[in-house]
Amino acid sequence: MTQRKMVMGMVNEAWARLQGMARNRLVRKLSKVLGWAATLALFGILLLTSFLMVAPLFGLQTYTVLSGSMEPALKVGGITVCKMVPVREIEVGDIIAFNNLEGVKITHRVVSVAEENGTMMFRTKGDANEEEDPNEFSINGDRVHKVIFHIPYLGYFYGFIRENFIYLAVTFLSVTVLLALFRREKGIALAASHGERKAVSTKVDLLDPDG
Repeated sequence: MTQRKMVMGMVNEAWARLQGMARNRLVRKLSKVLGWAATLALFGILLLTSFLMVAPLFGLQTYTVLSGSMEPALKVGGITVCKMVPVREIEVGDIIAFNNLEGVKITHRVVSVAEENGTMMFRTKGDANEEEDPNEFSINGDRVHKVIFHIPYLGYFYGFIRENFIYLAVTFLSVTVLLALFRREKGIALAASHGERKAVSTKVDLLDPDG
């Protein structure tokens, strides 16, 4: 009778342990998913930031969209990626980045192109504006920045990255190390849990429940 009680107690203890391990397994799986998601997100941000930082080496230039004059094509807070192209290749409908007569950088759509005495003259307009920009103008030089694609909502974040790159690099490395340590500790805990479960199973097999 005493052995039977001992066996039942051990079985109950083993069952409780199994329930606890099941809960821990769910927590571990969730932690693993979150860990991978965070790693991929950080990797994606690092990759995109690295691309934006080296873009000038490939003849590309990035600008942050600061106003809504080109909504919805160019979202405020987004980033435009521009490529230098010959002025004579610009056509109506292209979006270009240029300095206006006051020296302010403008990114608007070309609405008319004309040639006067061998000089290309342009008129532009913001998509969200009711009227064209006030002055017809020419481009200094023979090349101009043409928008080739737009990344919404990344401009402000990219500005922060450029100003705090070292801080963010250290943060990224710290998070990577913490994730590696967490996975190592999780592996040790899993091995220990497996050993305890095996020990409980061995004890139950050695006892005679009818003794």
